Amino acid sequence: KRSRISVTTEFKKMKKEDKILSLLENMISQLDSYHNHKENNAHIGLAIQISLFSGIMTLGEKLAITDSNLILVVISLVGIWSLLHFFIRNQLRLKRAAAIFYSGYLNAFLEFVNQDFNKLSLAPKKIQRLPKNGFLLFLDYIIPVNRAPLNTSIEKNINPKFIRDQLQVKYDLAQVNSNRNEWVFAIASILMFVVMIVRTFTL
Repeated sequence: KRSRISVTTEFKKMKKEDKILSLLENMISQLDSYHNHKENNAHIGLAIQISLFSGIMTLGEKLAITDSNLILVVISLVGIWSLLHFFIRNQLRLKRAAAIFYSGYLNAFLEFVNQDFNKLSLAPKKIQRLPKNGFLLFLDYIIPVNRAPLNTSIEKNINPKFIRDQLQVKYDLAQVNSNRNEWVFAIASILMFVVMIVRTFTL
């Protein structure tokens, strides 16, 4: 509690420009860590999928799959794989959001240090978010989809206008450019799933 009180008191004594600089530095640092965390989670999910796929492909004949339990096995595989696939897609969506806002805050930081502070607009603004679209949102949990809403809490943040403008540029640009890295994950997951199911039916 003492540390929180001292930080709050120190922050209140700071000049306005120092407060904004502190905000930018903290957001850049936090988003960088968050981005790496989500990427690591996606890799873990893919590693589990590869392990499951390898097990079915190499040990399938030893699993005692018969006509009577084949459907149950397939339903179980579909359920497990779907959970893993949706987990990976969710982590990559959150990673995408972190990358968007990291770039925006970084550009705002560069603008802040390279321009006269008094010329920067500090009016509070929110970014203009994409309209809600349940179908695109659902589809984005299967494959990467342009114009799919992100639905993240950070989109609701109120920032000084000069920061908001930089965030908006990155946000709009990301909505029309597919992330190749996300496509690699999605295609690998779907292909392994198809091959695994075919392999199960041929045991």
